Order: sequence, then structure tokens, then C-alpha cells
Amino acid sequence: MQAVYIPWGRFWSVAPALPQPSKDPRPSGPVEVPKPHGPKKGGSAKWLVLGAVVIGVGVWALTGTGGPTGGSAGPLMVVATTGELSKTLRVGGSVEAKNYAAIRAPRMQGPRDAGRSELTLKTLPPPGELVKAGDLIAEFELQWLVEHVDDTNSNVVQRKADVDRQRAQNMITRETDRLALQQAIAEAEKAKLDLRTAPVKSEIEAELLKNMAAETEATASALQQEFDTKEKVYAANMRVAEITAQEQLRHLQRHQNDLEKMTVASPLNGLVVMETGFRNGQPTQTAEGDQISPGRLFMRVVDISNMIVKAGVNQADVQSIRIGQKAEVRLDAYPNLVLEGHITGMGAIAGQGGDRFRRSGSGLYLKTVPVEISIDSKDERVLPDLSASADIQLENIPAEVIIPRSAVKDDSNERHVVYVRGPQGFEPREVELGDYNDTHVIVTAGLEAGEEVLLSEPPSTT
Repeated sequence: MQAVYIPWGRFWSVAPALPQPSKDPRPSGPVEVPKPHGPKKGGSAKWLVLGAVVIGVGVWALTGTGGPTGGSAGPLMVVATTGELSKTLRVGGSVEAKNYAAIRAPRMQGPRDAGRSELTLKTLPPPGELVKAGDLIAEFELQWLVEHVDDTNSNVVQRKADVDRQRAQNMITRETDRLALQQAIAEAEKAKLDLRTAPVKSEIEAELLKNMAAETEATASALQQEFDTKEKVYAANMRVAEITAQEQLRHLQRHQNDLEKMTVASPLNGLVVMETGFRNGQPTQTAEGDQISPGRLFMRVVDISNMIVKAGVNQADVQSIRIGQKAEVRLDAYPNLVLEGHITGMGAIAGQGGDRFRRSGSGLYLKTVPVEISIDSKDERVLPDLSASADIQLENIPAEVIIPRSAVKDDSNERHVVYVRGPQGFEPREVELGDYNDTHVIVTAGLEAGEEVLLSEPPSTT
């Protein structure tokens, strides 16, 4: 009989080989042909049934799970090993960029008409695009502002012309008033000279000369006062014209600054990430054609070369972590991806967590300390806002024997027992345990490295 090994669970069964036909099936002599008596039963089907029975018996003998109530798979076992027990602390958080630029809709400085507070996005890069510093990443459509800038520019030119015209008019009027004043002063001086001839004049002529001198002096004094007053008026008018011109110029400059803000350039190299907004009552990402309020955050440019995980550590566990400790980062979106990292920052005080617990009717919050974990490994799948977890490496403990925690069973006397594979099957053995983590435990006595222990439920004693 030739042995054929058929895999069954974690073990192998032995079944007899089926009869092999002769290499030369041709007969060597005359063959008598039997008369037909109907179909012959039993043949090769008998051997197949016999093989299946032998396979089942082999599985029952090796696994101890045969019989009507036995399982179809063999027991799960593991070999006790020697190594290090790694103690970790798992924290949850989200992926963020260490360096990023928040892009907001520009706040307008120039005067705006009512109803024009919303800005319309004209162009945007697609989300997830890599941009460089200085690249155009957003452009707003504001045609009324372009037209208003042209109108304001014309007003500035007009106001400058008004200043020049006012200055010229003041010069002409001032010169006219100055000539009139000089003539009045000259006439007053002439009247004074004529008054000196009064002693040789008749009494009537002397009185006329005296009156003429007083009249011309009064006229010159009045013109002098009027000229001084007009000088102040001229200066005030010039100042008003200059202020009006400056006001229009600054008005133009504000609108020009606003017009420059209608195009937004990236301040750094990074990845374009659109913020979530609302359109027709539904949450959507920012897109071209959206109406954006001034000052609203609508985009981020993140530096993906330096990514971190922002997480929170329970205040009861914060004493066990330090800056610089290594960590393994995993992303919920990519369960098989493991990234190296280390702690780069910790909060000074505990803050309120996101979960609320209630006790006796009073609202209490879970206190957590913020922790920043830098992702050292580079991978294009690491993107902002992905949920992540990090296993912070606390310590590595050398151990002679390490087994999974699921291999340890507790008996009725609350003793720690493992089922060790022996010649007669699985035998219970009491062990002493040392330190442990979430998955493995150190065995300090009762078990040797290399022995096989049972992971699944122990065999029934009945």
C-alpha cells in the first residue's frame, strides 16, 4: 500500500493509495468475453468510499475531534518562543500637516455696494494637486470692481485737475487783489503828501485835503484786511481740493489692492486640500462657481513632506510617555501599512476630550493630554485628515518564554494553566506569569521555549 498525504486543517491524514492500472493494459493471450448480465456495481466507487472512511479515521485519531459532535478543523497551536516583550500604548487621532497655509477669501478694504459682499470663485486647482510656491491657486470673479477701478481712476485725474485749477485761480485772484491793495496804498501816500500843502491852501481846500487823506488811508486799511482774509480762504480752498484728491487716490489704491487679491498665489510647496462647505444645504467641497464670504477658509496648502498625528493620551497614561519615544503609526484606510514615527510634542495640561460621560446627572468630560507624533516614514498614501492610530513604544522586556495571552486558561481554582502537547495529547500544566501586553505574556515558570501550547479551547474531558 502506498501512503498518500492529504492536508486537513493543520494536520495531515494518511489514506491508502488507489489500485494502479497495469502499464500495458493489452492482454497477452486470448480473453474470454463474459456474457452481459447487467451493470456491475461496486468497482472503483468502492475504493473511493474506503479512502474517504480511512481519511476520516485518521483525522479523528490525530485531532481528537471526531465523532458526531467533533469539529471539522484541527486545534490551533503555537510554539513558546524566546525574545522581548514589547509594551506599547495605543492612541488614536488624525493625520495633519506640520506646516500648512490656510487660504481664505480676501477681505475687501475699498467701499462696496450693498449685496456685493460675496465673492465668486472663478478658477481653482483640482483637489489633491501638488503646487509650488507662487503658483496660481484661486481666482475670484469681480467685474464690478474692475469697472469701478476705472471710474475711480478717472475721478482721481479729475480731482488732480481741480487742484491745479484751484491753484491757478487763486494765483489770478490774489494778484488782482494785490494790485488793488498797492494802488490804494499809493493813493493814501499821495493824499498824505498833498495834506502837507494845507498851510498854504485856503481853509476849504485844506479841509478837503484832510478828508481825502483820511479816506484813502481807510480804503487802504480795508483792502489790506480783505487781502489777508482772502489769503486764508485761498489756502483753505487749496487744502480742500488737495484732501479731495488724496481721498480719491486712496480710494483707488484700496480698490487696486482688492483687485490684486482677486488672484491668490500659493505661499509654499504642498498639496491642495479643499475645505468642506455647504451648497443647497448639502455638505460639499469648495468648487468653482461657489459664493465665498470674505474671510472664509476655503482651501489649505499642506506640506506633505512633514506629516504628524495629532492624538490625545488619557491623563492616567501620560506619565509613561516622553518626547522622543518611538511609535508605529497605522492608518485606518490602509490597515496593512505600518509607518515609523516618534513623539515630538506634548501638551502641558489636560483638556476636554470629545466623549462626554455623565455621573449623577452632572456632565463630565474625559481629560486627555494632546500629543504630537511625527511620521518619519515617507509614503504617498499619508494624507491630511485620515484617521490614524499610533502604538507608542514604552519598553522592551527580555523574556525566556513568551506565549500569546489567549493560550493561558484559568481553572476552577483560579490557577493559570496552559495545555501543552505531549505524547498522549494535550496535557494541562500550571504556569507562573510575568509581565504582559495586549497580546502576549511572559511565562516565568512551568513552560520551556520550543514546547507547543494550545490556543483554541481545551479538549473535553468527557
